[in-house]
Amino acid sequence: MKKFFLILCLAAFAGCREYIKDDYQGNTGSADYDGVDEVAMLQSGKIVRAMIGIEDPATLTLDAFKNGGYGDECTVTFSVDEGLLSAYNAAEGTSLQILPSDDYTMGETRFQLGAGQTRAALDISYDPADILDRYDGAFGVETYAIPVKMTVSGSAGQDEAKSSAIIVFRIQEPVIGIEQKSFSPLTVIKGDTGSQEYGFGARMNFAGVTDKDLVFESDRDALAAAVAAYNEANETDYKLLPASVYSYTSSKIPAGSDSGTILLAIDKSAIDFSGRYLLPVILTDNGGEIIIEGNATLYLPVTAMELLDRGDWVLDTSSSNAVNPASLAVDGNATSYWHVIFKNAGVIADTDRLFQIGLPETTTVCRVELIPNLNGNFNQTGKYNVYTSMEGSGTDKLTEHTAPATYQLIGAPSTWGGDWSLTTSYSPGTAETPVVIDFAEPVETKYVRLKLDNRGAADNTIGINEINLYGWVD
Repeated sequence: MKKFFLILCLAAFAGCREYIKDDYQGNTGSADYDGVDEVAMLQSGKIVRAMIGIEDPATLTLDAFKNGGYGDECTVTFSVDEGLLSAYNAAEGTSLQILPSDDYTMGETRFQLGAGQTRAALDISYDPADILDRYDGAFGVETYAIPVKMTVSGSAGQDEAKSSAIIVFRIQEPVIGIEQKSFSPLTVIKGDTGSQEYGFGARMNFAGVTDKDLVFESDRDALAAAVAAYNEANETDYKLLPASVYSYTSSKIPAGSDSGTILLAIDKSAIDFSGRYLLPVILTDNGGEIIIEGNATLYLPVTAMELLDRGDWVLDTSSSNAVNPASLAVDGNATSYWHVIFKNAGVIADTDRLFQIGLPETTTVCRVELIPNLNGNFNQTGKYNVYTSMEGSGTDKLTEHTAPATYQLIGAPSTWGGDWSLTTSYSPGTAETPVVIDFAEPVETKYVRLKLDNRGAADNTIGINEINLYGWVD
């Protein structure tokens, strides 16, 4: 008996669009032609058919085809057969009930197939919202069904094994989640222009027949609470990114797809402030229409910094050539430079290659940007080590090459190979392509110290054309 039935399980997701996916587990196709025209439903055996759509009414079409199709005429009739469902329940050990006729409508049920006519199509229309109400909002249960029987009269025959369908309705939850796990942090300099766009994926467990608009949290109190929770969990001090800075330029999953790319734009020209900010990107349930599953929140860290004023800096070096003092590294002229004292031969001692900046007040520093001395062969710098301190001296000469305990090593971000004087991207005496050293985390400090390591050459050619710091003063 089991092969006699065609089973269509329609899974409707609350609050979502229609989607149909067939999983054929039995036979498919029309009746075998043996010289006599026969009519058969297109599929047979067990079919699991997933359908999503409580926002819009849906229609299911059951097709029957006559093979041959040229000589024999017939009448194809579809009907709801309670005995068919009773036989199925007895054979399968189920207790399905007939879906009340108030919850669906059937289109044309009687078809005349003349010579050359081969197709009869039964349309069953229903509103999934009504079916969900019939289930009292319960998900994942299978209670109601429409048993459809096909009968054929006339000259053509009927394939008895392919003449029945049982349409079982099963309601499932719609779910959605964000595919991406994190954003790369954004660093912006006050005064920048243009925008930075971030794309990330969202995926549902269904595909809609229309675009699916996604909703992201916009309530400032809710976003501020998310930032506070993030700070507590990660021991950070971010502030909520102002709403004027960002927008979602695309936030939908297109019709016919179960996934889409969401576009988030950061307007850099709107950043007229400095500091560390965080934007929680929180996917909402769109008023309870869809269930959030898995990852639903991303965090975008934004560091907004500005070029620090050099007017009140106190400069100190371990040594300076008489005509190349430290002040030439902050004079705004990329062709002048500070240079360590010249020696006749040998690798420069560590004590001879330190450059220190004393800041007028406690400052948060995020970046060191400098133009190496590129005048001829006057630069053999191989690495820049950056240190910060709240207690370093801004007046005494530096006599030690190792950082005191009060100094924090930020990093040795660059190892410079090759001959800088011959590198075209570093033309002598130009500000082209400066060395940029970003700190892993902003640092509050009063002093910034650079230790310039020689590349091992025999010359004492180390210096800086220009140096700038980026950050902010709270």
